[in-house]
Amino acid sequence: MWYPLCPKTERPVGVDMEQVIGELILRVKFSSLTQICKMNSTGIGPFEVGQLTVLIIGVQNLSSSKPWSSFIKGCLVLPGQRELVQRTPVVKRSSSLEWAHQLLFSRVTAHELHDASLVLGLWEHAPFSVTDRLLGTATLHAGEGLSWQPLQQTPNVWHNVSLPLRANVNNRKP
Repeated sequence: MWYPLCPKTERPVGVDMEQVIGELILRVKFSSLTQICKMNSTGIGPFEVGQLTVLIIGVQNLSSSKPWSSFIKGCLVLPGQRELVQRTPVVKRSSSLEWAHQLLFSRVTAHELHDASLVLGLWEHAPFSVTDRLLGTATLHAGEGLSWQPLQQTPNVWHNVSLPLRANVNNRKP
């Protein structure tokens, strides 16, 4: 049998290649909405409350060619253990996973965003089963890939992001 060869894609340094099952392609922006006064550890100061918008473009270079129905579930973990959760609609059985769907995380301050983590999971949707299956996760946080600083310095501007999608060895319920 002959198999078509694909070009190699560059992977971020420090990522275990055996765990990477594909790439999650995103566009991210922080929209500054209003200013409020909020108590923090240094006293009272103005903070801009805004909205983090994550546009899920799709998944590329997926190691499995099996078509399935799937969705992306995103969890923005903010300081103080505050979590904001969003989910895309299910993409019906397709070999190319493309969403073009936005996840909107509202009431986020630029100060909170500095120490936030965004965890995105690719889930296989099981319409006639009780549980969906987690296929892989991608994480965006300060110090890895795109830091939050460009989003804060240039609000209302889209930033392109490609995150390694790491395989999940456990099946979990969403």
